[in-house]
Formats: sequence, structure tokens, C-alpha cells
Amino acid sequence: MDEPGAEPAPMDEAPAPNRTYSDAEMIAALEANYGIVSRAAKAIGCNEATIRGRAKKSAKLRKAIIAHRADLVDLAETGLAHHLEKKEPWAIRFALERLGRDRGWGEKPAAETPDLSPLAGIRKAIEASLRAAEREA
Repeated sequence: MDEPGAEPAPMDEAPAPNRTYSDAEMIAALEANYGIVSRAAKAIGCNEATIRGRAKKSAKLRKAIIAHRADLVDLAETGLAHHLEKKEPWAIRFALERLGRDRGWGEKPAAETPDLSPLAGIRKAIEASLRAAEREA
């Protein structure tokens, strides 16, 4: 698969106007483009609505969209892990705020509701350290 942000992966031959696209062609284009329907449509030369309309009728096509979008999320998680391993402050903050919600990270409590959890002091110290590291970066 191509890197995200790259041009849609082209198919072997340019499609003729007003032609019918098979599920297999659409699935191959979705696979090559991380399940991004607009890119897959561009790659095979059809309209995005063509793929979306077919997906409403075809469970196989719907599953392909979901599966290949999952590949994109896996790639994003791999990239995030790479930046976490490098201890980049923005990545640490992102991971804690998004993935650490069940541990008390994330949205700050309302001003009238103080954070009384036993880890509040530690969390504040880490947040201050992250802010300082971000200012230095």
C-alpha cells in the first residue's frame, strides 16, 4: 500500500466512460488505497457515489471498506508507537489524552470539580513536564 497522502494507486488500465465496475475491481482499488473510497474511485476512474452505492448492496464491498480502513488505523497506530518510542512530548500527550482516559487522562475536569484522584499530583507533574518539553521543542 502507498503512504497516506500519496496519490491514489492507479489501476493497470484506464477505464472507459460509462462502464460497469466489478466488485473485485473496487475491492482491489480499496485495498490499494486503505479503504478510502474517494481515492479508490479516482484510481479506477469512477465516481465515489458508484462505490458507495454498490457498497449499500454488497456486503463483500462493505466489509472490504471496513477492513482496509482498519489497515489505515493500524498504520497510524504504528506511526504513533514510533514517536512514543522516541519520547516525543506531543505523542505522549496524544496517547495519554486519547488512550489513557480510563486511567484519568483526557479532558480536564470542570473548574468546580477538583481532581481528587490519588494520582492527581503525579498527573499534574507529568503534564507540567510535557508542557515544558513542548515549549523547548
